Amino acid sequence: MSSVSENVDNRHNTLPEDIASNVFPLMPTIYAVQTSVLSKRWRYTWMLFPNLDFDDTHFQPVDLNSSITKLSKFETRNKESFRKFVDHVLNVCKPSNVKLFRLRVSGYVFESVTNWIDIAIWLNISEFDIQVIPRKGPKTVLPLTLFTYSTITKLKLSKTSWECPPSVYLPSMKTLDIIGSINPCDIAFKLICGCPVLESLSLEVLCSNNKEDYVFNIPSLKRLTLKIRSKVSNEVVLNLPNLEYLFVGGVLRLLFIEEDMFLLIWASFAPCERTFNHSLVDILNKIRGVQSLSIPYVSLISY
Repeated sequence: MSSVSENVDNRHNTLPEDIASNVFPLMPTIYAVQTSVLSKRWRYTWMLFPNLDFDDTHFQPVDLNSSITKLSKFETRNKESFRKFVDHVLNVCKPSNVKLFRLRVSGYVFESVTNWIDIAIWLNISEFDIQVIPRKGPKTVLPLTLFTYSTITKLKLSKTSWECPPSVYLPSMKTLDIIGSINPCDIAFKLICGCPVLESLSLEVLCSNNKEDYVFNIPSLKRLTLKIRSKVSNEVVLNLPNLEYLFVGGVLRLLFIEEDMFLLIWASFAPCERTFNHSLVDILNKIRGVQSLSIPYVSLISY
């Protein structure tokens, strides 16, 4: 039996270092940890991976105090086991070793989520990808430290019903993705205004009861993706003099471009119906130097 184990161990040891270092970080963290039992060489390798990827939808419990991985026959969503696993991994990680913290959970006690994010901030992680689907009840209260974290450079919030604090200041944030926003003037734009060097923004609006216009006044922005999924009466005003890439889609009533976009390289407009109720000429005059332009024929035939 020992000879079989040694042969398996030897085969894993023959895997080139460059392949292992490129493939393993792409795994969810639960699978990365499980590789530690396959080879003596990999016993602690997962602790050096630049990504922490926690997803409770495909979680299988691991006995962290044993060298044997206990895999259940079927996938399980044992939340207590998942919570203990995340706690353990975060407690053994060292600051500055991890670049990305990705969290996909549903129905969890918010205290656990808040604690995990706080630890990730203490680990000096610069990129966050968070999706917290709560039980019925109040919105997710993300930790205040996340909104005043000086070294975060990338943040993605998707399908998360969250609250934004009154004060936001993220001086290093360059990429911001907000997927599934509700009433963006109350939440998303407060976050956007706290990012003074933002270069890339993606905003998907599911619905809105706000009466305020959607005003994008971001001099540093180079890339904007805007999708509006429901009918809203808000005006969309773009004041983005350094924009290079633009995509606007969904249900749009009014779109105005205040400043000429001389640096624009690529632009695409994809309304899901004929919702631009003013002349496209005004828009085209503002982006006339664009190198690549896409506008559906259905948007043009009425002008």
